[in-house]
Amino acid sequence: MVEVGKVKLTLEALYARAKSGGAGGSCLEWQGATTPQGYGLCTYKSRTRRVHRVAMELAGYPPGGLAVLHRCDNPRCLNIEHLFLGTLANNVADMRAKGRERHAQGEHHGSARLT
Repeated sequence: MVEVGKVKLTLEALYARAKSGGAGGSCLEWQGATTPQGYGLCTYKSRTRRVHRVAMELAGYPPGGLAVLHRCDNPRCLNIEHLFLGTLANNVADMRAKGRERHAQGEHHGSARLT
């Protein structure tokens, strides 16, 4: 993870830890630590945070209680042009519109009775 400590982190410094990738090569993919779901992680203001949220804050759009959504659907992407703020309802609607909603069925469902 990126340890910023007392050094002032900039968007450019964050971008320096990314490289071009994703569909079309326009994504800036985080090269550091990630969550199991693929979201980039860094230490910012003494807390482990998701990189795309830090990027929005450094670009002047503090997420506050809002979700940070990816237009590109690439969880490692921190390209500010691919990110936008929305509510949790917007995030769910975006997920459904893009066909990324998962429903566990059969033996994969948590309430399944296995005999």
